[in-house]
Amino acid sequence: GIVNDKHLSKHLRSRKAVEEILTTSSFHLTTLRAGIIVGSGSASFEIMRDLVEKLPVMIAPKWLNTRAQPIVIRNVIQYLIGILLRRSTYDQSYDIGGPEVMTYKEMLEIFGQVRGLNRFIMTVPVLTPKLSSYWLYFITSTSYNLASSLVDSMMVEVVCKPFNPPDWVFAPVWTILYSLMGVSLYLVIQATNSHLRTRALVLFTIQLILNLSWSFIFFHFRQPGLAFLEILVLVGITIWMIELFRQVRPLAAWLQIPYLVWIIFAALLNGSIFYLN
Repeated sequence: GIVNDKHLSKHLRSRKAVEEILTTSSFHLTTLRAGIIVGSGSASFEIMRDLVEKLPVMIAPKWLNTRAQPIVIRNVIQYLIGILLRRSTYDQSYDIGGPEVMTYKEMLEIFGQVRGLNRFIMTVPVLTPKLSSYWLYFITSTSYNLASSLVDSMMVEVVCKPFNPPDWVFAPVWTILYSLMGVSLYLVIQATNSHLRTRALVLFTIQLILNLSWSFIFFHFRQPGLAFLEILVLVGITIWMIELFRQVRPLAAWLQIPYLVWIIFAALLNGSIFYLN
């Protein structure tokens, strides 16, 4: 199961524990973590199928508003075949999911549309986990124990985590980047005074402000959409700045290229996070 949420259910913790135990073995392990698998044999999918097919009106628990990232079973099989004997996947774990993040309620509604069934679903906050488990037990073909485990897990978001570099990477990377930027800036400042040098220094200041403001928008205000638009502007300004640096001192421009690559990478990560949310 996908285990990116800080508060995991007992069911998801047990799955994570199995992975941790297997990693201590002598063989190479590749882990594929999936949320809802759409296909026969998937307990979560079969519960949703039973609910849609049996209930034209659903007064449902609030966990139907929890987000998940379902994946169809044929794609799971493709992933399984794709990692077989591929050394680059040894001792790695991957979250796998479909292209869309949606709530369980939205999944039920979409399944109903596919089956040509009109269903009315209303969520209420009064159904406790125990009552929710009985609700599933009496309406669907699942057992009470499985229903209880799944209800706890359905309160946890199971959304794939986009690729992020390890935390320890950031400090040395930014130290190197800012050092290169500092040398580059020094070369431009020492160049012969001209309108190009002045414009280059103005753009350097603007991109530095945009860089700092992106961190506040993304991390402090938690606005990935606005941050994504802002970092796209940052990339454009940085490219323009590098071109002016090139006209003033070519070496200064080359020293800015690693910084440009890094913010493009950050833009891709930001974009993937915005897409998944």
